[in-house]
Amino acid sequence: MANVPEIFGSMVFNDQKMQERLPKATYKALKKTIQNGEPLDLSVANVVANAMK
Repeated sequence: MANVPEIFGSMVFNDQKMQERLPKATYKALKKTIQNGEPLDLSVANVVANAMK
């Protein structure tokens, strides 16, 4: 059975939406964090959280 919240989230705030809604520097920092498994910087997290609202 599919994980409904995960599927919903992937369609609502996907990579395309992140590029559209995040400042370029924040988007790059977030992608680097995801790709390299680095800790998420608090300032990046705050910008992402605001963009998701």
